[in-house]
Amino acid sequence: MQRFRNIRTTKDIKLVKAQVKNEMLEAEKDLFASFALVESIFTLSGFFTKFTAGFSVAQRAIFTAHKYIVKFMNWRSKKKKKKQEKNQD
Repeated sequence: MQRFRNIRTTKDIKLVKAQVKNEMLEAEKDLFASFALVESIFTLSGFFTKFTAGFSVAQRAIFTAHKYIVKFMNWRSKKKKKKQEKNQD
């Protein structure tokens, strides 16, 4: 609203009009970009893209957890073997 108070001539009106038009075009561009993102979520290909990405993340998490569980189990079994060998001596 401040820019409308500084209008004194027709040149100022044209300048403000151009600024407002530019802002409207930028807002429209952002709006269409948002619509494109929303549309990509609800399309079948977009759904499968998101699904496979989520699946790969879950798969990596499971593999990582499995790796650490196996390491822990091996460490534990080695510890038990050492304890049994110590008790036999």
